[in-house]
Amino acid sequence: MSNAADAGGMGRRSGSRPKPGREEGGLFPLADRKGGHEMAAHHCRACIIFCMDFRLNGALTAFLSEQKLDKDGADVIRVAGAAKSLARPGDRRDREFLMNQLATSGRLHGTRQFYLINHEDCGAYGDEQVPDSDAELAMHRRDLRAGRALLQERFPTIEVLTYFMRLDGRAEPIS
Repeated sequence: MSNAADAGGMGRRSGSRPKPGREEGGLFPLADRKGGHEMAAHHCRACIIFCMDFRLNGALTAFLSEQKLDKDGADVIRVAGAAKSLARPGDRRDREFLMNQLATSGRLHGTRQFYLINHEDCGAYGDEQVPDSDAELAMHRRDLRAGRALLQERFPTIEVLTYFMRLDGRAEPIS
């Protein structure tokens, strides 16, 4: 399976103007401060935080295609529990790891969107003791919303999209 990380472009040419909002000193600057070297030579539209569960490999590939991220490019970070690592991490270092990875995606690839996707029957949530699928969805909604709020606070210029994926591959947006 491809991570769809190829941005499909070669970046800015020397002497060209940076894209609006990406100039020196912005959230994700294109040039480093010392030598003016371009940092975001390979652009992609999004960075996705998704669970590591192998059962959803095909569903993730289909989702990337539906969102046109197979063409626009996406960095994919796979970690058990996805939004849980942001909203309720077992260790605060888990949250910081994800925040650092997202910042790196932005710095190196000019990321404009973050996708935060949880899924049905996630093993990382196995100790949560949810009584039924409605309670499971409510728990995931809480974590996705909390994760989105953290990302919006840390990265205010980046659009954050949240989804809950069923085991059959259906992805439902969470507002």
